[in-house]
Amino acid sequence: MTVMTSPARPLSVTLLAIGVLTLVVAGWVRLDQAIALSDFLITLSVSPIYLGITGLMIGITGLPSVWGLWRGLRWAPRYSITYLIAVIVFFWIDRQFLAKSAIVTVNTPFALLMTGIIM
Repeated sequence: MTVMTSPARPLSVTLLAIGVLTLVVAGWVRLDQAIALSDFLITLSVSPIYLGITGLMIGITGLPSVWGLWRGLRWAPRYSITYLIAVIVFFWIDRQFLAKSAIVTVNTPFALLMTGIIM
């Protein structure tokens, strides 16, 4: 009896899957916190509905990426890179036009560094 084994998943694909999974979880946490803290968030400049919807979108659109990478599907790396670019663009648009906190400017060097590492 021969046992067929699939080739080992490359480390780069595993790291990409873990990175995308981290963003997916962050999206779901954003949705959860927008619901849980909605009374507080209403007093701020950004609506909890916006935060919840964007968290949901980040969470849902990343799931096919994680699934495809883990299963070794041919389209998954391209989809994942497109997903990451879209999330990064969204992050910077959100940060520049919607975030109204002094903290945003304080951690800009860190955000730029992390964006560079991800890209």
